[in-house]
Parts: sequence; C-alpha cells; structure tokens
Amino acid sequence: MEILPVTISPSELIEFLFLELNNLPDDRKGLNKTYEIRDMVIAAFSVFFTQCPSFLEHQTMRLICWMRF
Repeated sequence: MEILPVTISPSELIEFLFLELNNLPDDRKGLNKTYEIRDMVIAAFSVFFTQCPSFLEHQTMRLICWMRF
C-alpha cells in the first residue's frame, strides 16, 4: 500500500490548529491569563512554520526569493 502525501493550505492548517487548541486545559491562576494558551501555541508554531525566528527576516527572505523569479 502506497502512502500518499496530504496537501493542505496554510489557512486550512491554521483553522485546524485553532479548532484543536480551543480545548486545551488552562490551569493558570491570577493575572497570568492575558493571552490564551491557543494564541501562545500558534505563535510558537509560526516560528517553525516560517523557519525564521524573526518575522522581519522571514519577510525579507520572501522578498528576495520573489525578486529572483
């Protein structure tokens, strides 16, 4: 049996993550709840997805790649 790769768009991936992350437990107490757990996980995921620790660096790399073609 051949395993075929699954292709999804970035927007579909983000939508899936948002739906799945809404159910994460949040045991934080007090004033430590400014940001939701979902938002923190999405922010961490974005670093791996773009492969750049800096959003500005990512945008610069995209511009350089775009200018080559």
